[in-house]
Amino acid sequence: ARREEEKPLLDEEQKRRIKEDESYHSEQQAVAAEQHRAQWEADVEVAKKLDKILADKDAILGAIKQRRAEELEAFRAAHLERAAEMKAQREADLIRERKRVYLERLRKAEADYRRREREEQEMREQEERREAETERRRKLDEQAERIRQREAEMDAKKMDERRSVLGSAGAPAPAAGAGGGGRWVPPNRREGGGGARPPSPPRGTGGRWGGDRGEEDPRGGGGGGGGSAGLRSR
Repeated sequence: ARREEEKPLLDEEQKRRIKEDESYHSEQQAVAAEQHRAQWEADVEVAKKLDKILADKDAILGAIKQRRAEELEAFRAAHLERAAEMKAQREADLIRERKRVYLERLRKAEADYRRREREEQEMREQEERREAETERRRKLDEQAERIRQREAEMDAKKMDERRSVLGSAGAPAPAAGAGGGGRWVPPNRREGGGGARPPSPPRGTGGRWGGDRGEEDPRGGGGGGGGSAGLRSR
């Protein structure tokens, strides 16, 4: 009987709990929906911000790429300019070195040419001096030979004149020992003659009087002077 009396109360309690559960579930569903909507709205705002950031990112990235491209182009141009300057400097150094070597070679060639020219000039001068000395000696020898021949002719002429004078006066012929083989010898040349010995001729005349300076023979007589005069007239 007690359970029969408690049954309506239990049913009411169960209904109340079911109602409370439904109310709690509805409230939780509303809270969840509100939270979900709030999260969605937040996500939408984040997405919008991300879209804006991405747009800015693309612009910034494009600006960075452009700036880096410009810097790269400037670096490349500077590098090319520097390389061109270094190449021009190397070429200038090479040309300067070639000029220096060429000028040094020219100076050496000129010095060798001048040295050879001086040596050839000295050889020519020595040869000319030798030829001049040879010619001078030849002329002196010819002059001495002419003087000797002239003196021989004058001696022969004197001997002929002496023979003619002695022959016309009837004088005996000179002894063989006095003149040497029948040849007439002047008194000053005879052995033991009374005449004084004449002085020696000057040097450089070939041992004869009347050389290239035209000195007169101090031995006297018209023959010696005539020989010098005849040489000077020739």
